[in-house]
Parts: sequence; structure tokens; C-alpha cells
Amino acid sequence: MRARIYRNLNKGGLSIKTKVDGKWRVTEYTTHAVLFDCTFRTSKKERDRISAGGHKSVHAWIEGDLISTNIDHFKRSLAPVPYYNPQFSEFFEIDGEPVTKADAVKVYATKKGIK
Repeated sequence: MRARIYRNLNKGGLSIKTKVDGKWRVTEYTTHAVLFDCTFRTSKKERDRISAGGHKSVHAWIEGDLISTNIDHFKRSLAPVPYYNPQFSEFFEIDGEPVTKADAVKVYATKKGIK
């Protein structure tokens, strides 16, 4: 199932959006996920707006085929872990290199952001 995952600043953890009746809707909350065929999305315009006014909103997410939200599957996965911090970069990174696509990733929520 195709999904969009982003860090939920209000509830903590990750929010998972899937298409429901043709619209992206939050359908699940989790702390860990494994995705395949991933695309990393960020909105520079929204990031700039946040930097200027301090208002926080969803402006970065990972879109991919959701494989699992099971912690054991997450631990066994050898997929890399992407990193995103809007204060230092406008792109997701894997091993310090900017990325826009990946075959597979595993993500988890930390107090500092998506990892």
C-alpha cells in the first residue's frame, strides 16, 4: 500500500497517510516503519515560511510502499535510515548525502525528528 509518512509534532511518533476515497488521510500512527520504493518530498516554500515565522507545519515526508510497522521487522531490516532536519538542510539525507529516492528505508520518530 502506498503511504506518506511524516513526524507528528503534536502527538509525537509518526503519522501515516494513505489514500481514502481519492484523498490522503491519516490512517495510522506508529513509531517505526519500513518502506520500499521511496521518494523523499520537501517543500522549500513551506520550509522558508516556517523559518521566517516559527509556525510549524508538515512540509517534509517520505512516500513509499509501506511494508511494516512491526518493531521486530524494523529491527531485522538492513535498510538505511534517512535523516531530515529543516534547520540545517532542505533535503533528506542518508549517510550525510542528500537523497530524493531510495529502494528501501526504515524510519522511526525521535524527539529531534525523523530518523
